[in-house]
Amino acid sequence: MKIHFIYFFALASLSYAQSISGIINQYYEATAINLPANSITLSDATGLNIDDRVLIIQMKGASYNTSNSASYGDITAINEAGLYEFNNICSISGNDIVLKYTLLNNYGAGGNSRLQVIKVPQYTNPTVDDNLTCQPWNGATGGVLVLEATGTLTLNDTITVWARGFKGGAYKNWTSPVFTCPSGGAYTGYVITFAASAGNNHGAMKGEGIADTISGCFARGKQINGGGGGNNHNAGGGGGGNYGAGGVGGNRTNHSPFTCFGNVPGVAGISLSTYGYSAANNRIFMGGGGGAGHGNNLQSTAGGDGGGIIIIRANAIDGNNNYIIADGRHYYPAIASGFGEGTPGAVSDGGGGGGAGGVIILDVNNVLSTTHATARGGRGSNASWGDINCFGAGGGGGGGAIWISAPAIYPLLTTNVSGGLNGVRGPSAPASCDGTAGGAAPGSNGAVLFNYVAPINTVEFCTTVLPLTTNVLKGKYQEGQVYLQWSNPENVFTKFILERSQNGTFSPIIEMDNHQPLQTIDKHPYQGKNMYRLQMVHKDGKITYSNIIEIYTQYSALSSCIYPNPVLDKVNIECYTADDNPTEIQVFDVLGNHILSFTPLTNAGKNVWTIDTHTWASGVYYVHIIQGKERLMHKLVKM
Repeated sequence: MKIHFIYFFALASLSYAQSISGIINQYYEATAINLPANSITLSDATGLNIDDRVLIIQMKGASYNTSNSASYGDITAINEAGLYEFNNICSISGNDIVLKYTLLNNYGAGGNSRLQVIKVPQYTNPTVDDNLTCQPWNGATGGVLVLEATGTLTLNDTITVWARGFKGGAYKNWTSPVFTCPSGGAYTGYVITFAASAGNNHGAMKGEGIADTISGCFARGKQINGGGGGNNHNAGGGGGGNYGAGGVGGNRTNHSPFTCFGNVPGVAGISLSTYGYSAANNRIFMGGGGGAGHGNNLQSTAGGDGGGIIIIRANAIDGNNNYIIADGRHYYPAIASGFGEGTPGAVSDGGGGGGAGGVIILDVNNVLSTTHATARGGRGSNASWGDINCFGAGGGGGGGAIWISAPAIYPLLTTNVSGGLNGVRGPSAPASCDGTAGGAAPGSNGAVLFNYVAPINTVEFCTTVLPLTTNVLKGKYQEGQVYLQWSNPENVFTKFILERSQNGTFSPIIEMDNHQPLQTIDKHPYQGKNMYRLQMVHKDGKITYSNIIEIYTQYSALSSCIYPNPVLDKVNIECYTADDNPTEIQVFDVLGNHILSFTPLTNAGKNVWTIDTHTWASGVYYVHIIQGKERLMHKLVKM
């Protein structure tokens, strides 16, 4: 490995070998970025803590040609799309996180940029004992699985982000109002804004790519690396692209009973290989979605979803003949017949394009046993299955990228980045259509890349360790208030922000400059535990944190907090009470179903009880804490 674990090894004593499965990451949408302050504003920072390792990654943001022409979907500026880096959190104030290391990249946030911050779990020797995956891309967050381990990652099951990337064009049946099409021809346009009442029912939905649609999401034009949808009548959708370009959709060649033709299939999603995937331009992208096939008989198919992104940073991988998968999807549900995944495809309508393969990054020193890595494009949907006409099949999805830190392939690693096959037609009548592509093309192959170096800056913006051994902050509790005072060692700090917490997430309560008296009174402290610290701004703008002090107030009433929240495994209930009367804990789900209840031993003062949630389904729960006539409630999110 190259630049590795400067911060990470400091956590080794706090990390243990662990069985992992399911979704291990937590995802946060970024709404603003402030480069001078080296901070990012999140829609909700719940669950993040100081010193957490995070991945910052921009999913979209490219600019593109929006003219209704063959140039629709061409990139005019890549902007910040695909940029990413690792960092650590050195402070949290509300929903603002300040990053420990100076940001390497300038990012866009909010709007169509789709910047997200992902919490990166830290392990020593983790073992995948059941399917390990990521949150599917939901338009704002997800699509990425990332972990770090100081030792060996052992696979006893599959790691997969299959079809967790950009979405394929959704199925849309054009029957209301009455389907119309140009007499003796076909709609040749590249983009349509959905308005069925105006007769704009000539094109299927485009697949998703590295920019949000801003002028229309239907018809054959590509959406950068998202495949275009088939136009009327019943043309196939284009395949999505990533490192490899997608394949164009297929034509309908039998025009009866309508006079409109189907010779305008979805355009293929483009290759992004020249926009990233190099040491000089380290950008990565999820697989583009395939375009949908055009349908008016309830029997077309949607486009396949693209593959997601996997980033593994570890000393070694022990694969045990298991798979790491970032393939795109071949999406075949035939609506009228109720066919499921992998069935023949469209019947008497156009077929959807395959999703492009995603990305697998293996930043490891060695692969210890046979391990298989695939980032393949999805196959385009077949068409004309048992129908009397020759309908358009879907184009194949482009292959993704597998990028390793070694200068050559690991001997025990097998790879597959092939493009997806195009769909074919038949059985049908005339039989001359059977097995033909009708112009549908396979996706291009992706690539296996070498000498990967993770984007990590080592220049500190702030530090959580005082440069002096002095205890700067002091305080005491007296008559319901907390009295706090501090010093300015060697007069190097120009501003002080006093922060308070009850559960480890700090919020500012007062800001003072160095010309004011360095003391204050917290007149409304929490009942029970109060944690205080200073955010101290140096003359050069860097931030340092003081020591943290804990001050306990008297308990005149029941008070509590829960952490971590969201929770993956175990949640702690911290409760403060003035007496040792029995306390009851009850948990309900969002439908009001009773999950559990227990009455733990309660002592006057601080109590901490732990609940194991690993068997709970993901979702929202409500924790009730009851003592006599007092009742407290907390909302808990289970990942």
